[in-house]
Amino acid sequence: MPLGDPQGGDFQYGDEGKPRGLVMGTVRVSDIAAATEFYRDLLLMEPLSEADDQVILRCGGQFIMLNLSPVEWTGGDTGLYISTPSIYDLHRRLVDEAVVFMQPPQRGELGLTAVLSDDDGNLLTFIEL
Repeated sequence: MPLGDPQGGDFQYGDEGKPRGLVMGTVRVSDIAAATEFYRDLLLMEPLSEADDQVILRCGGQFIMLNLSPVEWTGGDTGLYISTPSIYDLHRRLVDEAVVFMQPPQRGELGLTAVLSDDDGNLLTFIEL
């Protein structure tokens, strides 16, 4: 509900202040070095900032932050959906690297998707748009 114009007018907003997109998602990990290796070397994400308890990686035009967390806070669905130009090429390449897929490529409501697990049991959904 707009607060209105302090001068007494009835101003209506257009697109000003409207969210434009997602910038970054966070994944909790138990070992920063191992997680960085997984996301950098297997998922081919580019590290931009590295600290003892946090790493920020570029994933296309967005970012993923790896946060060091207690083991009991890691694992499960991250809620991250990451795009790929070819779900089958991604699946084949990562299976060759012994990455565990919880769901192989399949067609769903959003298109072709596949779900993999990182070393901490964090689930990442990849989608071919």
